[in-house]
Amino acid sequence: MKQTDTLKTGEMFAILSILIATRASDSTASLFTQKTQNAFWYVPFISLLVILPSLFLLFYLLKKYQDKHLIEMMETVLGGWGSKIIGLLIFISAFLLMGLGNESYVSQIKILYFPEAPGITIALIFFIVVYFSAKKGWKVIGFVSKVLLPFFLLSSVVLIALISNDIVVDRIFPFFGTGMQDVLWEGVRKGSLFYEVFLVTIAYTSFEKTTYFRKGVIIGLLFSITQLITFFFIYATTYDYNSIEKMSFPFHDLTQYVNIGSFITNIETFFMVFWILASFIRFTIYLYIITWIFASLFHIKYIESLLLPIGFFNLIISIIPENVIMNELVFRDALLNYTTPLLISFPVLLWIVALAKGDLKKQ
Repeated sequence: MKQTDTLKTGEMFAILSILIATRASDSTASLFTQKTQNAFWYVPFISLLVILPSLFLLFYLLKKYQDKHLIEMMETVLGGWGSKIIGLLIFISAFLLMGLGNESYVSQIKILYFPEAPGITIALIFFIVVYFSAKKGWKVIGFVSKVLLPFFLLSSVVLIALISNDIVVDRIFPFFGTGMQDVLWEGVRKGSLFYEVFLVTIAYTSFEKTTYFRKGVIIGLLFSITQLITFFFIYATTYDYNSIEKMSFPFHDLTQYVNIGSFITNIETFFMVFWILASFIRFTIYLYIITWIFASLFHIKYIESLLLPIGFFNLIISIIPENVIMNELVFRDALLNYTTPLLISFPVLLWIVALAKGDLKKQ
């Protein structure tokens, strides 16, 4: 399906912010704490620095091949078989990470808000909402993301303001946690924390101008890393790292910790509404993007026709892990580690092949 070229910087900023910044509300903080203790709060910044060179190299190549998105550019550079191998690796990694992320969010909804409901029922409802939202198309997804992002930001600002008096800055010391080497190594291995930035390049040509796409990504990245570090810093200074290690969902513990006087109770319900909305939009974007990648790999014209089977198989993946601890500390941790080398290396490979073919000189 041909995408309508009406999206601008605001839509890209909103899409990327929802994909990455909302990770502050999942169990990523708990995952990082296992290896780095109280130094976990700035690990995302190290991870971003690790993947930036490859990301900028990919942007450089996309700019050279102005009229092509990620998969089309890969086909031009590597040919049919080469592009399919790399593309399938990207798709499979993203598909599995989406499935594990889906399981994490479904577990949060079940444990925190609907403990009596069967997990499979919640997962099915989650899938149905995401599927029908994705069927609206890329233009609608971008518009809805742009409209709702300010409300998500407002809820974050309110939460930060309410918790600010309980912050104890001394809890960030010792600054290097388990040691500088451990912190740096964990940051390097988790470069794939920002793998969504690579995935959205499938939408490179769907914007009114490609400069809108690049500006949206840069602004979105700057905002997302700021929000991630801010919330991780709040977790580290509100709780000690021993507590965070045992928390599956530190964001929700934070919403239950704050209050407004003695008369307003259950304020976590206010944050729950925005969090659930953000979760639905986040996975709607995921589903559409990974389906778009798969459709482009095999030259399937109608993206919407693949949303149901890919979404359904992703639902199956999401219910395989036995529990949230197994999902986060074993499967997702390993997959993030294995995906990082792929993200770092494939733009370098594309650049080397394009340079050897002389394509970069012709552009």
